[in-house]
Amino acid sequence: MPDLLPHFHWPAIARFANTLRRTMTVPIYPIAPELTYRKVFPFLLRLYHRILQTSDPNSVAFRGDPAGGGMAFALCHALRDAGLRYAGLRYAGGDPLGTPLLSPSVGPLIGLPRLTIFTGTHDVLNPDARALRERAADEGLDIGWYERDRGLHVWMLVPGHDAAAALARMSEGLSG
Repeated sequence: MPDLLPHFHWPAIARFANTLRRTMTVPIYPIAPELTYRKVFPFLLRLYHRILQTSDPNSVAFRGDPAGGGMAFALCHALRDAGLRYAGLRYAGGDPLGTPLLSPSVGPLIGLPRLTIFTGTHDVLNPDARALRERAADEGLDIGWYERDRGLHVWMLVPGHDAAAALARMSEGLSG
């Protein structure tokens, strides 16, 4: 099968670039059987991070023909899954992620006051909260633990009976 990129894709890419007044990055990568997705996606993720060095993430879009469109959609999944770590790296500004001011749960617990944690089983931070609870128990830190079944992140701020009870518990803890 002849390479169709010069005949159909490049003119379409040029039209998009001119119409949108945007720079287009077209990754040229080997396809099956030479390469599998296991090699292509790390390449695409590295390329995306290079693009972000000079571009606002909100200005980046992905598109593709049928096969490339599927790959662009899958790349969105990969970026979503890696997104929290990337956001953390940007927030850290180059400092190690193990710095307690960036990740307080990794800092020493000795000498800290009583800690109260509210979490939900569907909270994206629930595994971290559970790990901190275990560590606090191991190190002897007094801890209050409230975990709502199927609770999402900040579930206690969503109006409802469970939220009202959680806010009352928080108030009790603050009033002594």
